[in-house]
Amino acid sequence: MSEDRKQRYPTDRIKLRALAARLDKEIAVRQEKLAVVKKLIVQADSACIVNTAKTYNVTPEEFIRMVQALRSNTPGPEIDPKEVVPIEEAEDDEDTEETEDE
Repeated sequence: MSEDRKQRYPTDRIKLRALAARLDKEIAVRQEKLAVVKKLIVQADSACIVNTAKTYNVTPEEFIRMVQALRSNTPGPEIDPKEVVPIEEAEDDEDTEETEDE
């Protein structure tokens, strides 16, 4: 009986090492996929913030401050609708200022 164990031990060890190597490769592949998914999540969040900010006619920074104020239950910045300038108009104003400086 002890002879059987001596013969089986090296093959079990080799199989276990092969299994460990295969699992390490699978973990590495899944970590790479996870990193890609996390990058896509960040991109989707940014796109959502920008689109929602455009919908409500505020800058993304103002929108982020409002959301943070909602989450923390503290009063956020008051935005006067008369002072809000659409993003397209603000970009056009910046472009004209740059051309005037040149």
